[in-house]
Amino acid sequence: MNLAISLDPAGLFPNVLICANVNYNGLDAISRKILVNDRFKKREKGETTEDVTFKNEQERIQKLKDQFGIELTPDEVEGIKGRRTAMEVFDPDTVPIDIFAAFS
Repeated sequence: MNLAISLDPAGLFPNVLICANVNYNGLDAISRKILVNDRFKKREKGETTEDVTFKNEQERIQKLKDQFGIELTPDEVEGIKGRRTAMEVFDPDTVPIDIFAAFS
């Protein structure tokens, strides 16, 4: 990723926390997982099997670990606080696009 894009205040990455994974069987996608800001969605064989809206940062951190294998250090967890994508300040009306539509 380009540094300018990742730091642009009007850009996608400073405003949206996104993590996605697609599992394939050959060329066919058999499951998709996506976490965007305050929401996680999992689809298997074309059907939504899980759709969760997080209530707090700890729920989101746990989902990152459970579904994506991402374990944040205490310093990384502390670094989330006060950022635009932190759960305590996140405003879903500020997301510029419907990212979930691309994964439907």
